[in-house]
Amino acid sequence: AFGYEPWLRKMGPHTFTGSFAWFHHDFWKWYWPLAFAVRDNVELDLNDLVCLVPWSRDTGKSSHTEWAAICEGAVVRKGYVLWVCAKQQQAIEHVTSIRNRIEHEHVGKLYPWLGKPKVGAHGNKFGWGKDFLMTAGNWAVRPAGLEEYLRGGKILDMRPTLIVLSDVDESGDSPAVVENKENMIARSILPMGGPTTRIIFDQNPIHANSV
Repeated sequence: AFGYEPWLRKMGPHTFTGSFAWFHHDFWKWYWPLAFAVRDNVELDLNDLVCLVPWSRDTGKSSHTEWAAICEGAVVRKGYVLWVCAKQQQAIEHVTSIRNRIEHEHVGKLYPWLGKPKVGAHGNKFGWGKDFLMTAGNWAVRPAGLEEYLRGGKILDMRPTLIVLSDVDESGDSPAVVENKENMIARSILPMGGPTTRIIFDQNPIHANSV
């Protein structure tokens, strides 16, 4: 019943305090209907699966993409978000931020399956830490660094429904390093997804060789 802007302001009142810029609207006009289409098993056009977010600093890239990840758990509910950065620690920081947003905002009240960790038959938590987040509704966020080899893409037989490529560039990257990252993304990261997996490339060019 919500449009994306009322939903975001209701769920994240401490995040969305100002007005949205045109590029914020463009992002959510792309993401919002596709999330519901995936939920309803609607076939997607391949041209709609990728969104580039080359916003400059201090324009809310991380806030908006992290809330898109939370929206994925609220709306789609199946699969998980794979958050990829150049370094594992960078990706972990985003997952930690997502967990903090869920814990400190209104998300758990309206979407209770997101507000608590998944617990196994013997009381063990599947993941509610900085390096893996899995909620009671089987939705998860997994951080990944390009410097580490990713083994497989499934969690509990689920493939990622959303892949976020964020902060994959570093200022000192040589052309050879960039080529290696591109190969990792093309051959290891993107094949983890399925036919409706959407990809957000959350990165502005920071040097001439930027991925």
